[in-house]
Amino acid sequence: MITNQKVVIAASGMITGGRVLSYLERYIDKPENLLALVGYQAEGTRGRKLLEGANEIKMYGKYYPVKAKVLLIDGLSAHGDQKDLLGWLNDLTEKPKKIYLIHGESEAAEAFKR
Repeated sequence: MITNQKVVIAASGMITGGRVLSYLERYIDKPENLLALVGYQAEGTRGRKLLEGANEIKMYGKYYPVKAKVLLIDGLSAHGDQKDLLGWLNDLTEKPKKIYLIHGESEAAEAFKR
């Protein structure tokens, strides 16, 4: 029988800082735990590294073994995708002369540019 079960909800979508790091310090090394990531995880972030199967992650200058299961719950992002952005642009009565792509992964930005 499992006792003392809990669900911890902590902000910092890509595990870049905040209270989530304190929780991970205590729970990331236990195989009975599940880390559910919600939404997009950018390249180079702890969240992306965990999704890609990292065996350890660095927090506060120390490495922690990853034993917890990692799961992505996709589809809850508040960001518009390419289709949403193109729809928004097409609906503008006065079209912009230039658009700067400054956020996102290189491959996706290049596809959007085309």
